[in-house]
Amino acid sequence: MKVLLFLLLFNPLWAMDLPFEQKDLKLVGKALLEYSIFGFDVYEISYFTSSNGQNAVLVLDYKRDLKKEYSIKGWEVGFEKNIQRKEYYKESINWLKENTPEVKEGDKLIIYRGPNLVRIYKNKELLAEKKDNKTSEIVFRPWLGQYPVDEDVKKALLGNK
Repeated sequence: MKVLLFLLLFNPLWAMDLPFEQKDLKLVGKALLEYSIFGFDVYEISYFTSSNGQNAVLVLDYKRDLKKEYSIKGWEVGFEKNIQRKEYYKESINWLKENTPEVKEGDKLIIYRGPNLVRIYKNKELLAEKKDNKTSEIVFRPWLGQYPVDEDVKKALLGNK
């Protein structure tokens, strides 16, 4: 019982019961993404990474229903300044848009990034997998790129509140 409590307190991924082996992934930071001047809560986002930096996970815990078209718009805004060579990454960008689901309040979207690998899960169900270096390079840029969708969210995800 003490070991389980320790794991839950010091490795939140165990508590999430993720659909893949977590290896040495540790929570780096988390933030609440809000939209508009009215501050609508969209999702709570958590960032986990391995000690060697080769594997990372973003978990988006949705606080409201969101149509696929708005998520796609989010990718577009997130990539707008973060990708200079759009034609070079076109296939990866299209793959991410095509495999982005509609979500309901309470859904968890999990984006796993490994070396040359991206997996997208919705509520523990694998939706898509792409073995590709280009996709792996850009998948976290909307949140962690040079020009994130929200600078405060980036700082919180990187543990720099």
